[in-house]
Amino acid sequence: MRAPIWALAMFALVAAGPVAQAQQTLEIPEAEFESVEEYKPIPLPDPSGGPVNQMFEHMELDMTGTLPEAVLESMLGETPYDFVEVVWGMEVSGDWGARLSGTGSLQVTDFTEGRGATLRIDPERYTGQHGFRMYNARLQTDGEHVFTLGAAFPPEQGGEALGTELEAPKAVFEVTWLCHMFEPDRTGCTDGSEEYFETELPILSKLHLTRRAEGYRIEFAARVQESRTHRDRGYSSSDLTGRIGDVRGWVCDAESWEANPDDCVPDDPLEVVDVTPSHARENVNFERPSVEWEFTTPVDFASLRRGFTLTTRDRAGNEIEVSGEIASKGGNRFAFSPDSDLESGVQYEARLKGGADGIRARDGETTLGADHWWRFSTILDLEFQNNSDDPPLEMHIYQTVRDAPLVTEKPTAIRIYPNWEEHEHIHADWQPTSFPITLDLNVVSEHQRRVEPQFGGTATTEEIRLHRPDQFNDQHRRQAAHTINVYGWLPARTGVSPPVAEARLAAHDPFPGPLDPADVIVERDFEIWQTDPQPLTLRFAFLTVGPWADGVPSEDWLVAEGVARAAAEFTRQLFPVREVRTAFTNVEDARPGSGVTPMKDLLADLRNSPHIVSHPQDVFVVLVPFGTLDYSGGAVHTRFSDEADRGITLSIATSVDGIRIPISHQAESLVHEIGHYHGLKHKPGDIDDLNEMGLTADGYADPTIEGFRIAADGMTGQNKSYSEGNSEYPGTPTPLMWPSPLSFERVWINESEYRSLLNHLTR
Repeated sequence: MRAPIWALAMFALVAAGPVAQAQQTLEIPEAEFESVEEYKPIPLPDPSGGPVNQMFEHMELDMTGTLPEAVLESMLGETPYDFVEVVWGMEVSGDWGARLSGTGSLQVTDFTEGRGATLRIDPERYTGQHGFRMYNARLQTDGEHVFTLGAAFPPEQGGEALGTELEAPKAVFEVTWLCHMFEPDRTGCTDGSEEYFETELPILSKLHLTRRAEGYRIEFAARVQESRTHRDRGYSSSDLTGRIGDVRGWVCDAESWEANPDDCVPDDPLEVVDVTPSHARENVNFERPSVEWEFTTPVDFASLRRGFTLTTRDRAGNEIEVSGEIASKGGNRFAFSPDSDLESGVQYEARLKGGADGIRARDGETTLGADHWWRFSTILDLEFQNNSDDPPLEMHIYQTVRDAPLVTEKPTAIRIYPNWEEHEHIHADWQPTSFPITLDLNVVSEHQRRVEPQFGGTATTEEIRLHRPDQFNDQHRRQAAHTINVYGWLPARTGVSPPVAEARLAAHDPFPGPLDPADVIVERDFEIWQTDPQPLTLRFAFLTVGPWADGVPSEDWLVAEGVARAAAEFTRQLFPVREVRTAFTNVEDARPGSGVTPMKDLLADLRNSPHIVSHPQDVFVVLVPFGTLDYSGGAVHTRFSDEADRGITLSIATSVDGIRIPISHQAESLVHEIGHYHGLKHKPGDIDDLNEMGLTADGYADPTIEGFRIAADGMTGQNKSYSEGNSEYPGTPTPLMWPSPLSFERVWINESEYRSLLNHLTR
């Protein structure tokens, strides 16, 4: 049987070597050629594309029987592969805690010239300066974990590996099938969830392989980092969470393990067992950060001084090292004292250097296997990190408009504006954009209040996350999401003059203790309206004329009731009153004759009805069917010289010309008329004047509107601000007294109008 052409070509390549080698006679048994037919050729790498890197794509390559053994022995000295059963163990510390062990296999592929699977090189035939060695371990646990550990080592005397320089080992450590290496329950990267966690490819920091006549032993160390992937509107982003796991492991051939397990397991290493501040710790006191750590065994102090650094980063990403002194705290514990205070609101990294050039044990033989590092961020000093003309904290109070006199026992909101800026000389990634704080308010207790934190923040009774102002866009400001809003305050009458609301902000759970002083304080004087307003009653009467002569249809009844409820709630939110009530009364004896009865007479009849007991502040509203009266196209305010005869007519309709009229529009028209009822005038002018100027509601904004629409329960609300925006409508708020009907979402009043209402309701 003729040998395959490719095998003869390989033989020719060998025969073309040095003269001594070419004179050798190579006899290949025919049976070997027959067995080769069953195997695929070796997938030799392309030398132009980085052969060593490409070899990693074939980590578990089984080349048994690929070439005749005689050819391989002639090329490389002996067969270049070996398969060894192994036992292994692994320990994980840090944010994960795990101890794993199992069995597996180690594949040894030695392409070092002249070495093959033996430990000796024939110096007369081979230099040993070409080729490389590969070790691929497959480590199987009892569960689903399958770890792979692979390494490529250079040849003797720093030679070349198939034409590629390989001056140092290359290695990789990974897990197969699982997305999360040491916490399988946190995996989610294969189930299509919007958010999931996974572990990045571990960073292998140490791999030491001992090749002995009786077998192999491998020691390795690695760091595993966790990442969070989040999908939002079709976009996916991944960021490191800061959680880490430090891996320390060993691999030993099974025969050596059975003979003496102690010979396989490494001695107790030099390790770091405790650090302060803990990794990812926030609110570290920059005046006394208490940077400390503890080793498992005594260390060489000189190597420790060389091997410890505390750094942050400048704008270009270069390290800024903090100078200071290291001192013993007794036993194996040490502390670093900076020469000066650290900076406010900055992230720092403490690092203990590992490896051959790193920190050594006092015995001089054991070293810290890998770098040990941890990061922390310092307390935000609001006073220091505020370069603007604004104070570090601002506070405003709302019932309707900002910082106006307050009605007692009416829901009130407190809004806090934190002002702070990033450092210009520190890299943005090394400056946290949020901090946990505690908030204390002297006017509302923690169990009564509800805190609405800034956008993206969290809040509990003890902790609120504070975000930097430059993190917010126009939408956040329109929604007041760039501020901290506190609800639950019902102002009480007080004898203090002037009463003061005080807010104290401090770092939540500072380490190892708070700054001195610990609090940033902001105060706001407020005024309690001396009038105790009575409930405002809206008295409605159906004028039973026209379509309603024989009774008000149920559909119109429902519309009228809906308008009354909506108008009452909106009036309570806008006006300086605690309560707005509604009451319905039929006026059977107030029907017009053949002509239109003067509204003055209708109102007089209504007020004089014997079953009505009214208050001077009551608002009388006559409900009429749409189209009955000449002026019934909308809500019409009718005012007379005699204040007792004031009143409002309001047309009720479900639709006009087939177009449905929203209840909110009819209710807003009514509240607008109630504003007239209490002395407010059109703003910025009457409709004819605005039409002549071509001015529309969308094109006008009142620069004096700064308010807040608090919900009925007093525990939430909507921003109404000329400068920041209207959270209920894309544009800025339009004045309530705009001379044509709008919707609740669009309108609000300003401080001057509010104070005018205060004066009117005082009379």
